[in-house]
Amino acid sequence: MHELDAGDSKTAKNGSSRSSGGIESYFGRFNYGFDDRYLLTATFRRDGSDKFGTNNRWGSSLLLLLPGRLKMNLS
Repeated sequence: MHELDAGDSKTAKNGSSRSSGGIESYFGRFNYGFDDRYLLTATFRRDGSDKFGTNNRWGSSLLLLLPGRLKMNLS
């Protein structure tokens, strides 16, 4: 990975750095509607980095949502 910084406004010089680190991420989402009233949303994320420990190269997270829609009958 190569980075270039904004530099010094007085000297008009900038610098750069290079690192050999690597990251990788995956993201997925699943939506399912049922009974014309509910929407189930499942989101999954998986991240990997060589900066993590050797036995912990990957981290995962899961989010589940089940919101419902209220039906109001105003007469």
